[in-house]
Amino acid sequence: MSDDDESLPPTADELREAAALAAALDRSHGAPELPVDAFAAAGVVRYARDGGALEDAAAERILDDVLAAVPGPAPAAERPWWKRPWVLLLPTGVGIAAAGAAILLTLRPGVPGGDLPRPSVALLRAQAEAASGGSSDALDAELTRYRATLHASLEERYRP
Repeated sequence: MSDDDESLPPTADELREAAALAAALDRSHGAPELPVDAFAAAGVVRYARDGGALEDAAAERILDDVLAAVPGPAPAAERPWWKRPWVLLLPTGVGIAAAGAAILLTLRPGVPGGDLPRPSVALLRAQAEAASGGSSDALDAELTRYRATLHASLEERYRP
């Protein structure tokens, strides 16, 4: 009400401010259009009355208002097929099984080719000479000897 005449009925602005002030005191915060000095004075009066304690019913009402204003959790989306655990576990398991099979197959005793004759030093020197642009006659002769040794070794292994 205005200070000039207390016998006049309240104006629409005064009624709006009074309703906003009552709501602000009920909720402990005000809207931007509230007069700051009136809100502060009313807060002091309220604090003097109850020490700033909030009644349980008011606290529940405020909590319900806040929870109603906040959107709920988004529904859980289904994972795409490439992000599912089996997509990683299946190839990993297949890879581990293949590696284990390869190891077992190579470590078996009696694998063919395990004890083939080694090339001689003369053959290696002839290869180096031919690679550097020298004569290939010595290489041909050494390869012929090595092939004969290799074939003899293979024939000994595979003939009954």
